[in-house]
Amino acid sequence: MRTRRLALCQVKTRADRQTTLLAAETMVRQAAEAGADLAVLPEMFFCPYAAEAFPRYAETAEGPAAAAMADWAVRFGVTVVGGSLPERDGERLYNTCFVFGPDGRRLARYRKAHLFDVDLADGTSFRESDTFSPGDEICVFDAAGCRIGLAICFDLRFPELIRAMAVRGGQKSAVRLYLLGALSSGLALRDRSCGLRNGGGPADRGDRPGRGCCRPPAAPDLPASEKRPLPGGGIGRLRGC
Repeated sequence: MRTRRLALCQVKTRADRQTTLLAAETMVRQAAEAGADLAVLPEMFFCPYAAEAFPRYAETAEGPAAAAMADWAVRFGVTVVGGSLPERDGERLYNTCFVFGPDGRRLARYRKAHLFDVDLADGTSFRESDTFSPGDEICVFDAAGCRIGLAICFDLRFPELIRAMAVRGGQKSAVRLYLLGALSSGLALRDRSCGLRNGGGPADRGDRPGRGCCRPPAAPDLPASEKRPLPGGGIGRLRGC
């Protein structure tokens, strides 16, 4: 069984979008040179994460950032998972992830379904829904011989979305579905994966780690020969594809 390699490219977002895109290109190239099959960028990877910035940095699905990612995928021979960007579609904005294969073809577009709205006791407030519209589609695609589902950040708090992806993965006892959650809680992700892998529905798992069969398994360490870190990122492995 072939092991697929996934690179997390943790790009530092600058105010100048072109500077950030050049940095992202460098990291995708480094990921490909390190043997990655997929290079994954962060949520809002070239846009400051601020409500006032989203409209200013917004692009259409055919904009320069999407075109750049398609070009990187072809030149470096790697599947590029574009974290997310502010996508403009008519009068609406979406928090959108685009995926491009090594042939430059767009493999997927996922619009974040669960927008993060919070009002804290100290008066702090942040409401994605003031700027973005929610997506209404589940996204599962094929790349590097794997069936992959896309989720963005707060999406991972909603297990039924992950369950719906698993159903589309076509497995019951051992779900061969990998979730790419940009800038998300690793514990929440392991909770979701573990609950599904054990064949149970998510409704009785809750959000509390260690409940029922939801305790995450210990992840095997990589041999020293396979640890090939990237500056600001990292390489991991996908098993069971």
